[in-house]
Amino acid sequence: MIEGAQAWVISVLYLLIPILVAAVTVGGSITAFTNDGGTATALGTGGLLIGTVVSGVLAVLFGYLAVIGIVNFAREERFGAAFDTQVIRSVAFDRRYAIPWIISVGIAFIAGLIGAIPVIGWILTPFASFYAAVVAANLWATGFEAAYDGSAEWIPPSEEEATA
Repeated sequence: MIEGAQAWVISVLYLLIPILVAAVTVGGSITAFTNDGGTATALGTGGLLIGTVVSGVLAVLFGYLAVIGIVNFAREERFGAAFDTQVIRSVAFDRRYAIPWIISVGIAFIAGLIGAIPVIGWILTPFASFYAAVVAANLWATGFEAAYDGSAEWIPPSEEEATA
């Protein structure tokens, strides 16, 4: 339980910059909306759009790095390992980690789409989300190990496994 709380803190620390960017841009846009006038509203709309895009891109980038930090924390069982820049740099720029991470994002996206299906999707969403989380964790750990020390070899799923 303590490890889970520590992993949550690590996630928050990694995502602090995207959260702050979103808070400033959304807060500034709301302030602009409350002013009377077309120019302020236009500026608020533009700020909201730009802020959403920038904070979204930052969230993906820092989320990518956060996963590396959390996997290294779990691997080393030490809080500081989540911020080991040498490990993060070596894993982040290795395709043996990047490809499984991208696949995990795709799987999460597909699991999220299931929820858009009326009734049946709403029933299946918890199961699909759980499956996506388990597959993602496996992909992250295997990709990390393959990128970090080459001890694990990531093998893409076969077409049969991918469609199952």
